[in-house]
Amino acid sequence: MKLTEFDLDLPKADPDERRDFRWQIRCVGDLYARCFSSFGPTRARKVLVQCVPVVSRLEVVDQLGVLCQEASFELKKFQAADAYRRKVMALEVLQRGVLAVAKAEHWPLPPFEAARQGVIEKNYVNQWTWPKPVASANKQWRAHLSCSHDTDAFTAWLVVLSKDGEVVAKKQAFTEAPNEFIFVPFLGSVKWTGERKVTLLAKNGKKVADLTVPADSSSR
Repeated sequence: MKLTEFDLDLPKADPDERRDFRWQIRCVGDLYARCFSSFGPTRARKVLVQCVPVVSRLEVVDQLGVLCQEASFELKKFQAADAYRRKVMALEVLQRGVLAVAKAEHWPLPPFEAARQGVIEKNYVNQWTWPKPVASANKQWRAHLSCSHDTDAFTAWLVVLSKDGEVVAKKQAFTEAPNEFIFVPFLGSVKWTGERKVTLLAKNGKKVADLTVPADSSSR
């Protein structure tokens, strides 16, 4: 298997706290994965750090390719922090747990250190474009989604660029809870459905949003 996923969990919290925590920290776990240069193969596809008040299990547990490691965590301190500090705390506990797993598995540590540094260098901002820009039929414009995954929401904008990279049209396509199970189904495809109209389609083929390029826009 190839290691590609990293996540945090609160196995001993009540259901609402556990859900809220998992949603808030997903932007950090996903950004860490984007900054991680995988190696392999390994026996794991994912590392799950289980945040607990007091560590009672030191060994790594393999749950069908998900390697679980406990790490001490102060939930009340996390809940009292602002959004930025919560990201910092999430990365700190994620890295402690991941390094514990890496050492137990005899994995090289530099890729994990580089992933952590990558998150810090991006100032904990998880933004990307998707998919590869799609050209219009007349080749004048290219369209894509600009995505932002934060602690409280995932937001995507339809963006159209001219040949020289200038934004000629932009519109918010959707905003959803910051949980991949909720927002990923909206990321089906970006297609030109008219001479000037580009459309975001969900994975089920339904239209999510569309954007029309202004009539006065042309190639430069």
